[in-house]
Order: sequence, then C-alpha cells, then structure tokens
Amino acid sequence: MFQRIRWASLAAAGASLALLLGTAGTADASPNAVRVAVLYEHHNFEGESVALYADTCRGNPVPQYQNAPEGWNDRVTSMQIFVSCDIVIHEHGFQSGRSARLKSGSYANLGNSHGFNDTISSFSFLRPWAGVAPGRAPAG
Repeated sequence: MFQRIRWASLAAAGASLALLLGTAGTADASPNAVRVAVLYEHHNFEGESVALYADTCRGNPVPQYQNAPEGWNDRVTSMQIFVSCDIVIHEHGFQSGRSARLKSGSYANLGNSHGFNDTISSFSFLRPWAGVAPGRAPAG
C-alpha cells in the first residue's frame, strides 16, 4: 500500500513540475503550421538562416502576423518564399512602417530589389493572389 501511494505521489509531483516549467515542442505548434519562408542574414542566401512557419494560407482569408524571430530584427537581407503564402514584409514591428508584398520565389538581395536590407521587423502571411490582377481582391 505504501509503495503504491509513493509512486502516485512521485507521478503527481512530476506532472506538477512539468506544468510549472512548461513544455515546448510539437504540442505547442499548430497542426496546420507549414514552413512558408526561409530568412537569410546576407545576400545570395548566405550566412545564418531561420525558417518562418504559419498556418496554411490557402483558403485562409484572415491574415496571420508575426514579428521577426528573436535575434532577427533588422537582420534579413535575402529570403526564399514557398508557394503556400504571400508575405508582406514590414519595416517596423507589429506590421507598421514601410511594407512590400512578396510572392513565392527567391529574393537574393532585398536591399536592391525592394529597399529592405537589414530593415525588416515583422511579417504578414496572406493567401496568394494566384491569377488575380494587382489591385483586385482575390475571389472568395
């Protein structure tokens, strides 16, 4: 009897400690999260890199937002965007300042192509405008 109570106490203490400290990993990720882009520190996709994840943009009319990952504020010079989302890059945090909408593709030097060398602080992830003329909203 004493042995059973002791094991139950240890299990409860372990569970409490896990809740107190928190757990990270796949349990915290959205089941729909996909890699939408890779950011690079230098032009031509060189230097350190970090991936951006968001819920799938296809069929999701609500924009998703994200500030630059920790350590990446005003550090991005090139990026690759995959077909799942268009990305709006913003000069300041919380989607403020100058911005530019980028479609899927490779951007080897954002300073030359869009005037955003080491000035990106936040991102908006949007449903792609496939086959829609600029300035027109995509159909439903």
